[in-house]
Amino acid sequence: MVQELWQGRVENYWNLVGPKMTPKMVRNVMDMNANMGSFAAALRSKDVWVMNVVPRDGPNTLKLIYDRGLIGSIHDWYYNWFF
Repeated sequence: MVQELWQGRVENYWNLVGPKMTPKMVRNVMDMNANMGSFAAALRSKDVWVMNVVPRDGPNTLKLIYDRGLIGSIHDWYYNWFF
């Protein structure tokens, strides 16, 4: 269900910005609350690179992200912002 939700959002976004992008344009995307990597999976057919970030204080779903063939890391955003 989540995969279909992200797939619809990605298609809507791509219809808006797709005509403005050139074929050689490199696009980097960071999903800062990746959960299971559904957003990156929805972008798989697009010419983009996605870094999935799992928050350290949430559930560690990084193994699920890796199992899907995606890349990612764990990060503690709050620590770096306040200290």
